[in-house]
Amino acid sequence: MSKLHALYVCLRNQVYLFACLLREKYLLFPLLAAMAVIITMFLYEAEPFNISIWHDRFKLLKLSGYGFIYAGMLGLTILGVKRKYIYPETLNWTSLLNLLFILSLLVFIIGILNWIYTLTVYRHYQANWVSFFLSIRHTVTFSLFPFFFYMIHLGYKLNLIPGFVRNAINET
Repeated sequence: MSKLHALYVCLRNQVYLFACLLREKYLLFPLLAAMAVIITMFLYEAEPFNISIWHDRFKLLKLSGYGFIYAGMLGLTILGVKRKYIYPETLNWTSLLNLLFILSLLVFIIGILNWIYTLTVYRHYQANWVSFFLSIRHTVTFSLFPFFFYMIHLGYKLNLIPGFVRNAINET
């Protein structure tokens, strides 16, 4: 077998594995797109960066960047991290520490990307340590709801939710 043929076989296998991954996670992309739209609408209503002083017509487009950064990084994490770390078979200290590390790293990276994005779209934003930590704090605060929703979902998958709650969830 020539080196060119070996490279072709390796690339074909990688493309096949990626196609299988996309087929398995087919609901992930519409959910992430919906999440990006919801984050954009939330930011537009909350006006955290005082967008009323922006006089251009691209306000909504600029705000959508935050939603796409958040949803995109979440999607890349789900695609890139092994399933056993996202959905552990048992919930023990090791699996909890792995989850906490993955989620903390994810929130930290999203906070950095949001800070850099804010520096590029908002001219009067101060680039200093205070603004950096505020960006991280906003991302952590915004991530609390998805984190608690994920923990409830994980408890449901691992049968840790009591029976009466499980029955109430199944009836709705």
